[in-house]
Parts: sequence; structure tokens; C-alpha cells
Amino acid sequence: MIKKTLAIIAMVAVSSTTMAASQEKQAHKAVMAAMSANKAAKKVNYEWKNTAKLIKEAEAAAKKGKFGIAKKLAMQAQKQAEVAQKQAKDQASPSVRYQS
Repeated sequence: MIKKTLAIIAMVAVSSTTMAASQEKQAHKAVMAAMSANKAAKKVNYEWKNTAKLIKEAEAAAKKGKFGIAKKLAMQAQKQAEVAQKQAKDQASPSVRYQS
């Protein structure tokens, strides 16, 4: 009975460690993707003022081990940076439309 209990405890500990490592890896990838997207937005001079702040908050959350929050913040930052890039592209060659 004790051997079974110890085996179960060991399996739970290993799976918890693996899950935490996976969440850490996902958060890191999300932060890196956000940084890359924001770098592209900066390159076309369309960085939004909130995006860098979100990335810093994501990095801080990851350092505290709050990987779910870090991933969520990084994904928000990435979305903002992607929309900023689209905005830059759309406003680079605006078209005039007249209403009739």
C-alpha cells in the first residue's frame, strides 16, 4: 500500500513539474513573439504606447512564476503590435473617398 502511494505521489510530482515547465515555455514563447511584433511596429514608427508596458508586465509576471498571466499579457501585446503594423500599412497610402 505504501509503495502504491509513493508511486502515485511521484507521478503527480513529475507531471506537475512537466506542466509548469510547459507553461513557462509557452509564456516565454508568447513574450518573444510580442517583442518581435512590437519591434516590427517600431520599425515603421507605429509602436503603440501601451504595448511595451504590456510586454514588461508579462516579463515581470513570468519572473514571479505567473506564467498564465504572462502569456495572456504577451498575447495582448502581440495583438496590439500586429494591429499597429496594419495601421501603419493602411495609413501609408490613404485613399480619398467621397460620399455622395
